[in-house]
Amino acid sequence: MGVQVQAADKLTVFLKSCAYGTLGGAAVGLATLAFSENPGGKINNVSRGASLGLYAGIGYGLFQIYGNPKKMDDEASVSQSAIWITPLLSSQKIQGAQLNWAQITF
Repeated sequence: MGVQVQAADKLTVFLKSCAYGTLGGAAVGLATLAFSENPGGKINNVSRGASLGLYAGIGYGLFQIYGNPKKMDDEASVSQSAIWITPLLSSQKIQGAQLNWAQITF
């Protein structure tokens, strides 16, 4: 692979992780509206979730590019990873979010 192709692959991985993180975070923020008494007043939960998801996606994308000990083009092993965000709720308020990450390598 050429240098330009590798750079494009890395950028693609990074941008996809940012997009998936943002969408996932916005979905979690949207889901928290179902648990609030005044969903119209808590609509900023969606943007807060999207923001936290974007940060998680940035972190995961940087890990995939720079921190992952396996190379991206290593096809000898199969790897699966899952990332999910869980809102931390207490008495109908969002206290924060918990980022969960599981990686299984075979």
